[in-house]
Amino acid sequence: EGIKTIFEDQIRDGKEVYIIGASHQAKESLQFYIPHYTDKRIKKKIKLHALYAGERHTNTVPFAEVRYLPASFASLVSTSIYGDKVAIIVWMQEPVGLLIKQPEVAKAFKNYFELLWKMGKE
Repeated sequence: EGIKTIFEDQIRDGKEVYIIGASHQAKESLQFYIPHYTDKRIKKKIKLHALYAGERHTNTVPFAEVRYLPASFASLVSTSIYGDKVAIIVWMQEPVGLLIKQPEVAKAFKNYFELLWKMGKE
């Protein structure tokens, strides 16, 4: 439920979402919730910018830009930056999330995202 709260916060915030270490595990762990989140996100015109690591998947992410980093970047940890917040989620059997609301922290992680984005391949 805590992870869903983070996703709902992204919808309420209404800002674009930047994800370092986007995880296909999210779709598996929250298989019934993710379609609702995606519908709400698209209705509010909230665009995702997602960095995955490793091989490309055939599933497309609606209303999103996606890039891929080498497999060596793969991790169970996913970091989402939106507005003045950073959400760190560990996609284990029971996912764990941490939400930080602090503009300077969000700015620092957004800078990390932009650096990695330039390294990513479409």
